[in-house]
Amino acid sequence: MRYLLCLCLSGCLAISAAGAEPVVVRHVGPEDVGDIRKNYFIGLLHLTLEESASDVGPYEMKQIQAPMSQGRAFKSLQEGLVDVVWSMTSEERETNYHAIRIPLMQGLIGYRVLVIRKEDRFKFNAITEPEQLKTLLAYQGHDWPDTQILQANGYRLNASSWYKGLFKLLAQGGFDYFPRSVLEAWDELVALDQDSLMVEESILLHYPTAVYFFVRREDADLAERLRLGLRKAIDNGKFERLLYGFEPHRRALQAVDFKHRRIFQLHNPLLTAQTPLDDKSLWFDVEAYVKNHSR
Repeated sequence: MRYLLCLCLSGCLAISAAGAEPVVVRHVGPEDVGDIRKNYFIGLLHLTLEESASDVGPYEMKQIQAPMSQGRAFKSLQEGLVDVVWSMTSEERETNYHAIRIPLMQGLIGYRVLVIRKEDRFKFNAITEPEQLKTLLAYQGHDWPDTQILQANGYRLNASSWYKGLFKLLAQGGFDYFPRSVLEAWDELVALDQDSLMVEESILLHYPTAVYFFVRREDADLAERLRLGLRKAIDNGKFERLLYGFEPHRRALQAVDFKHRRIFQLHNPLLTAQTPLDDKSLWFDVEAYVKNHSR
């Protein structure tokens, strides 16, 4: 969190110290009340703009305060109400908007643990094959690419527009499990105060995907600035320090225990041919992580 604060302060200094008129970059806020994921992406946007400031000039960030679903955020982008959004990619999104094809979480958004009711713990521990899990019912957001990915792989799935309400519905027995990114699940349960729920301990879903920055297709200057800033942050190590130093991410990666989970691999029909899968420096390597963090 201290690193994020330093980034925010440095962004303000860049605005006041430079002589040129700052470029205003309007960005989305949280998807829902209690959504703590935004802090990492806002910090990363600060870092990206700061890294490019010496090349293209000063900036000013402005947050749109209204909570937005993914679908609403993209509509606001198209309408010119915001200038950048961050979200999981899909072919449709890359067709309609300009994607900066550098994964903002090294693909960790595609590693999914299952949020379940505590009383169902042993039922899930007994699942050893994907076909067993496919007999149970999951929920996802109605405008999330994950919904299409899971359905394409044969998983039983319903969708809802109310992200926060899905935790309550699960606790009430409305469905069986809620797949969440390994970087999201634990802190979401704490923030939403759902004592009857837990992160399942033995199963991990994985599909290749990425969260990107998206801008309007005609906003080539901002797209290039974001690409330049991200590349510089990757090359100088600041990107990884932010990704793995962000406290919720650090706690989550300690909790997930990759080594002792059964990984169910899924294909992702929404990826485009331009996805930089061959650039291994951009992606999380679970085998290397386990090796480097073995006790």
